[in-house]
Amino acid sequence: MDALVDDSLRGALQVSPARNDAEIVNFLFIGELSRLVGMTPRAIRFYEREGLITPSRHGRFRVYRSSDQARLQAISRLRLIGLPIATIRDALHHFLDLASPQAREEARQILNRHLASLTQRQAQIEDEQARTRALHEELKA
Repeated sequence: MDALVDDSLRGALQVSPARNDAEIVNFLFIGELSRLVGMTPRAIRFYEREGLITPSRHGRFRVYRSSDQARLQAISRLRLIGLPIATIRDALHHFLDLASPQAREEARQILNRHLASLTQRQAQIEDEQARTRALHEELKA
């Protein structure tokens, strides 16, 4: 859809007197944002539906700010380590404000809880593997 958007539309969005969003001057369309953050437009729309980003709209077009890009980069990183969407929704502000000692400590605590959960899951998987091997050996006999 970005290919259909020409420079005249971009210009109209930038100087639109109807917009009172000061950040609208520096914006991205979904295709541009998709390329920058390495996510599909579908994934970006999913995170919007989940309430993790809230792009502005101009008519039928979503327009994204640099803050949306930063949020999506953080979301991507947190999803990569396996944090659930609900946890990300509740904690994203901590990961976006790592200059604050309090936010940094909250983020560390969230990661500590996640590591504990991963360790517990790993122990369960190892137990299941041992039981599976034992059953496999029984069936060989």
